[in-house]
Amino acid sequence: MEAVSDLFGQEESILFKELHRLSSLSDERKIEAPSLIVVGDQNSGKSSVLEALARFRFPVADGICTTFPIRLVLQRSAVDETYVTSPIHPRQQISSHGNEDNVQKSTQEVIKKFQEHIQAQRNTSNEAQNSQLATQRGSKAFSAGVITIERHGPDVPFLEITDLPGLFQSPSKEQDDAGRQIVQNIVEARIASERNVIILVIHGRSQYATQLAPGLLGGLMQNDDSLKHRTVGVITHADDERCWNEVNDLIKGNLDRSDYSFGWHVLRNQSKEERLNNSLQDRDRHESDFFNSEKWKLIDSDKKGIQGLRTTLRKVFRNHILKQLPKLCNEIYGMITKTEKQISELGPQRSSTEDNRRFLSDIARKFEQLAREAVQGTYNNPRCRQLHPLSSKKCPACLYFFPEFHDNDPSSQVKRLRATVRFLNREFSKTMHDCGKTRALVDDDLTTGIASPISEANVSDDTNDEESHKSTTTSTRRANDLSLKRNASFSSSSSDASDDLSSPQLGGKGEFYTTRTIARKDFERRVMPLIERWRAGEPRGEASDAAFGGLFEYQSANWEAIARDHVERVCRRLHSFNDSALKACCSNTDVRESIRKYITSPRLKDLSIKADLLLRKLLSCHRRGNTGFNDAFTDVVLLRKQSEAFALRLTEALRESSNGTEVELVDQIISSFHTKFTSEAFAALKLGDPVTDKIMKWSTNIVIDAFKGNQPPPETKSLDSIGLYPEALERFAATRVIDQVEARYLMTMIAFVGYVNSLVVDEGLLGELPDSVFTQQIIMNTDDVTINKIAAENPRIVEQRAKLQAELDVLKSVYEVAQDYRCSSARE
Repeated sequence: MEAVSDLFGQEESILFKELHRLSSLSDERKIEAPSLIVVGDQNSGKSSVLEALARFRFPVADGICTTFPIRLVLQRSAVDETYVTSPIHPRQQISSHGNEDNVQKSTQEVIKKFQEHIQAQRNTSNEAQNSQLATQRGSKAFSAGVITIERHGPDVPFLEITDLPGLFQSPSKEQDDAGRQIVQNIVEARIASERNVIILVIHGRSQYATQLAPGLLGGLMQNDDSLKHRTVGVITHADDERCWNEVNDLIKGNLDRSDYSFGWHVLRNQSKEERLNNSLQDRDRHESDFFNSEKWKLIDSDKKGIQGLRTTLRKVFRNHILKQLPKLCNEIYGMITKTEKQISELGPQRSSTEDNRRFLSDIARKFEQLAREAVQGTYNNPRCRQLHPLSSKKCPACLYFFPEFHDNDPSSQVKRLRATVRFLNREFSKTMHDCGKTRALVDDDLTTGIASPISEANVSDDTNDEESHKSTTTSTRRANDLSLKRNASFSSSSSDASDDLSSPQLGGKGEFYTTRTIARKDFERRVMPLIERWRAGEPRGEASDAAFGGLFEYQSANWEAIARDHVERVCRRLHSFNDSALKACCSNTDVRESIRKYITSPRLKDLSIKADLLLRKLLSCHRRGNTGFNDAFTDVVLLRKQSEAFALRLTEALRESSNGTEVELVDQIISSFHTKFTSEAFAALKLGDPVTDKIMKWSTNIVIDAFKGNQPPPETKSLDSIGLYPEALERFAATRVIDQVEARYLMTMIAFVGYVNSLVVDEGLLGELPDSVFTQQIIMNTDDVTINKIAAENPRIVEQRAKLQAELDVLKSVYEVAQDYRCSSARE
């Protein structure tokens, strides 16, 4: 064992012991450490080289160990122990107390069981070409699975070396072509890894050009020049006189063109009898005597014997380690950062109710901050207050929640909550203007009253109501929901089939039809019978309050569906924001789902219920033209609108009933009505004025004829449309109801939209989000049982955290030792 200590110094041994700990990490965190691998053809003497280097006899009986890689790890410890790990058995202690015979026997049993396992697997496989096993019946089964042998003892310094299966060229009964390909794949993969130093072993009795391993390395070297600097050539069986010349040429560089930086070394192998009967110390002594002969004195001492090979390997491996450490340290540091992030995502360790409450309170604090920024529309991202190196990647707290200004991704818009709701509010207002009113009145190409704006495409007479409605649907507005398609769509509806007012047309969920047009006279004709059906105690010529409320409700019938659709859209945006904010504040999926289940979802539901109640109250207040609401507005506006509508009808009637000689007078009347018709202007008319005389003459004749029961004179026939003639009392009542509804509709609709957006949406939903959904105060007031339901750690999480923490400790320890070694090497 003493000779092994010459291979590595104390600092290297400490470093390699730490690097070996990387192999204990899980596959997710496993980092390949620099290692020695032995490559060669079958029967090239690889095992003998390993025994000489490691001072440990490999269990090579019956060729068992040649069918898969064997990794040998030597570590110094106070206790003499041996452990074996195989792909089918966990790490187990096979022998103790340094009994070499027991170690050999137990190790060979484990290796034999694995050999039998892969052989049985090959025999039962129907698709062996995909199983990495040989396929020919009766042949050996090869595997890429690695068996690891660990020797611990007081006289054992660190050494890690892997013996790979030997390459072979021609298939036989014992090893077929599939096995040959598996071995070649294993060897190529290990050689290609930049972390490995290769010990290339060739048989001295065989011609160099006929051996596979040198050719394989030469081919790979064409694409990987680093192989020249991390390969050490070893010639075995040099005791045969026939190989002298070829060995001499290889060592002097006359035969091999690979130009390895550290050249070739020659060893003397033991015979079978010597291996069985002599110790490793005897082996070294016999080798030293052999190379002290006159012929071998011509070769430098550092190129022959196991001592020269150890010296070279130490130099090669040290240089290789120094080249690999910077990249290796970066990988370890990156894995440390990744592992710390995974531990952070699990949340702090929690063992009591108070721990759980503090954990949830911290999440609630972050949620409150994000919610308030989103509701206010300031969109300021919280600052990261954690300490970490400038060169490291961003920690979770550094990652911004609110997107950058140029980020137009639709998923990012969910986080800009105030902007999104403002857009929905505008869309609600547009939809109410376009679709809120059931019927818009037109009369001789003039819009009567204060109906919603109507485009030319929407204006039609009542002769073909179906065609009229089809034309309105062609101009349906489709809003662009910030690069997302608006869920609402508009489609055509059936026409009115009766003389009575048809029911308002609505599509499915989120679908509203644009306001349809109707001629005023036809609308009056349809309203008249309805007024009769809704009679109360009012005199003839008047309509009941119920008729007014009913007509207003008919005209505003779409309000509820449009408003509910708007509120539902806002609620969906709140839920989406809630999900995004919770994900940003809590990385633990289980806790996040529990918070949503027990805290945020019930409170968001409560907000939507309260919003629905408030919306129903607003609808009740507005959609029937509530008189209490209307009393809050001055009647001057209403009178002016009614007067203007009456003036329009009166002037048109005067124009139709006048003869050619009165054209100039009628134009004066019309001009007067259009420019200054008010209640004050009407009262200021004086007798003797041509305008006053004309109006009084017509009005007197109408009243006298009406009392006499006569039909109105021909020249005043058209005046029945303005409601002055007693025979038109029913139409006059309908006209007044329509005028009142038209006068109040737009005013009420604008107020309704404002109240929905301000009270229901902004105050009732958006404004309540930061203070009523998930706050620290809510967590403080939540009972212990619920707190533990939400935040109590799952046993799986506890186990996962412990595992991650153990692996993090390994990574940090290895990183610290590797950095110290780099610093000490730099000072040399």
